[in-house]
Amino acid sequence: MKPDPFLYLYYGISRIRAMLLSRLTGISIKSAGKNLKIFGSSFMKVGESLSLGDGCWLHAVASYKGEKYFPSLTIGNNVSFSDAVHVSCIEEIRIGSGTLVGSNVYIGDHSHGTTNLSRSDLATPPALRPLSDSAPIFIGENVWIGDGAKILAGSSIPSGSIVGANSVVNSSFSSPGIIAGAPASMKRVF
Repeated sequence: MKPDPFLYLYYGISRIRAMLLSRLTGISIKSAGKNLKIFGSSFMKVGESLSLGDGCWLHAVASYKGEKYFPSLTIGNNVSFSDAVHVSCIEEIRIGSGTLVGSNVYIGDHSHGTTNLSRSDLATPPALRPLSDSAPIFIGENVWIGDGAKILAGSSIPSGSIVGANSVVNSSFSSPGIIAGAPASMKRVF
């Protein structure tokens, strides 16, 4: 079987993009897709060999609508984000080494406004509400997060776990297993 020259070109461009992005942000990036957004890199601690797919957005939010935050976004070694992964942090998010994150995944430790809405909240567009309802997110090592999953504030996923595609995780789990559903529950413990 003959090697695909376009595949070599794609990975070559991805590595060049990663080198340039590493110099700009100070983050060790192994490969980088196109259309990336990285904000607040001074609040990020990233291990070696981070791979970012097309359209990824990493945001350690230091201020929003006049409010100041002190985020801590930690990503371990050899973590891989597929396309369109969005990580948004105002408090603390830790993602362990060896974690594989599928496409179209959201990981956020806060909400746009409180989830305990009052009548006045309903009259305010979500983009104008303060960021609130924050709680740390902890994702262990060697976790596989399936496509379309949402990991919300206060979630804790043990090392070695699998998060099912399109799951909505909004709680803490203590034993590794298969976590799936909306809202997610433990389907099977290893």
